[in-house]
Amino acid sequence: MPGPAAGDQAKRADEHGQVRLDGVEDHGLGCRNGEKSSRLCSTEPCGYRGAMRDRSCSSSGRREVAAECVCLHFRRAQSAPQAAQPAACIYLGQVMKHQRELTVGASKVGIGRFTYGFENVVIREWGEGASLRIGSFCSLAASITIFLGGNHRTEWVSTFPFGHIFADELGGEGIEGHPATRGGVEIGSDVWIGHGVTIMSGITIGDGAVLAANSNVVRNVGAYEIVGGNPAKLLKSRFSPEIRDALLALRWWDESAETIRRMVPYLCATPNDDQLAELFRLKEEGAKGVVLADPSATPFIEIKVPDVQPHAVRSSLGSLVHRVRQAIAGRS
Repeated sequence: MPGPAAGDQAKRADEHGQVRLDGVEDHGLGCRNGEKSSRLCSTEPCGYRGAMRDRSCSSSGRREVAAECVCLHFRRAQSAPQAAQPAACIYLGQVMKHQRELTVGASKVGIGRFTYGFENVVIREWGEGASLRIGSFCSLAASITIFLGGNHRTEWVSTFPFGHIFADELGGEGIEGHPATRGGVEIGSDVWIGHGVTIMSGITIGDGAVLAANSNVVRNVGAYEIVGGNPAKLLKSRFSPEIRDALLALRWWDESAETIRRMVPYLCATPNDDQLAELFRLKEEGAKGVVLADPSATPFIEIKVPDVQPHAVRSSLGSLVHRVRQAIAGRS
């Protein structure tokens, strides 16, 4: 059944005390009020969940299917002031195969090659100009939020944002230093960030780190560490210090795609001395320009998310590893 006319929608929104922010892309999701919801940056969604049908994303043109959607209209408190919204907010809802430089508000964002992210991975900034760097081959789950600023001044007498809200009644226009940032965010390569993780400004996350689902990261994370919780704490290290140092020296993610194809069987295995020796040998051969005799024998498989189901991903990886092993065996 088609929804009501635009005028009726606006009227109903007023009756329900709900608002929609201007300038936000509409992806055509239906909510219980018959309106279309938008993906917004706010903290008070009405929370309604309803069935969602197949649809085409208006930004990417890719067909998307999901089990349910969340109505993201927002309730307006009767006497609540209009607080400052993020100066900019973007979603990384696509597979990013090639290195990419973005500008988000006043911030520079750099994303390494082959890093991929589900929809609703949000970068928020308030104009402070902090940067975000995400390395290569990172795996970003859904509903991740990265703050590049928006901090209140805890070292001041009051954390209240005078001059930015209730300025007519309280004054404070022109006071500088609010909102604040603790600096840019640096995320290394081969990092896995779980569902619902929040990363605050000024954080550095080392190569190979794992951030457990729903973690709130407020401190730096070392290379190949697994952290989780609120606030996130060290759960364990993935490898011994010796193996960690060897992998940091290897930096396989900086190699050419051709060299990485040959490394895949060893990257998909528990590291030991023999595995590491072979990886360094392949790295050295790659530096000398040594390539497979028949590169077409091991085509690179691009796994797109969320179009490919988990079982298909596992099957594709298994097939890829098998073909690479065959090619290496045939060359020796």
